[in-house]
Amino acid sequence: MGDDLSRVLETAQAERLATGFVFTEGPLWHPDGFYYFVDIRRSHLHRITPGKAAELVRADTGEGNGTTFDLQGGSSSARAATAASRAGPPTVGARSSWTAMRASA
Repeated sequence: MGDDLSRVLETAQAERLATGFVFTEGPLWHPDGFYYFVDIRRSHLHRITPGKAAELVRADTGEGNGTTFDLQGGSSSARAATAASRAGPPTVGARSSWTAMRASA
């Protein structure tokens, strides 16, 4: 296993592409050379191309996360359903709601 990653990575050096976010999740790489990622706490979906600033693709995602592509090439994010109870703390529901977010490339 020793150096298996060197066969698929150009470099072993990590590169910081952007800062200034609260709580990010992703990234989702697109074959056109950019990444989607979400800032969950700000409810924002961003797109970033290495060497360029991150751009806001969608605001008010409802704290969406788990971004993926659908069969038509659009991105989708899951939002966990939560339920509050008088007997205890909020619990994560058994279902997620999916929101389609078409973004132009």
